[in-house]
Amino acid sequence: MIDRLTEFINSKSGYLSLFWTFSLLAVFFMYDNYQKKSNQIYNEYEKLKEIKFLTNNIQKRTIESSEQSIRNFLAEMGLNVEGINVNNDTFEITMNNVNIKKLVEIIYKLEENGYIIKNIKAVDNTGSNRMKVVLSFGSS
Repeated sequence: MIDRLTEFINSKSGYLSLFWTFSLLAVFFMYDNYQKKSNQIYNEYEKLKEIKFLTNNIQKRTIESSEQSIRNFLAEMGLNVEGINVNNDTFEITMNNVNIKKLVEIIYKLEENGYIIKNIKAVDNTGSNRMKVVLSFGSS
């Protein structure tokens, strides 16, 4: 059996069949590698298109970085503002009787307008979901 296999490999047709077998395997692996790279490049292209879309559709800030505009924003939300302190583009707001749902909405709208929340302190000593809140945020 081994003699017949050795004889076949040493013959001209044996060399040709081995050559074509290895050639087909090489072509298959090259095509497979091409498909993987092609898919990878396409996925990166789609991510870049999404980033470009998001950067082109950035919403402009509707709340200005002034004490009066922040006060107006909180008044529109129906909140009882005790005080606002401004230090180097950082606002510290003290509010009374804030509902937890309103607090979440305030944070969402501030972040949507490009502000960064730096510190939140919310205390509810009564258990009635009405909190005293100290919220500090800034534009950078």
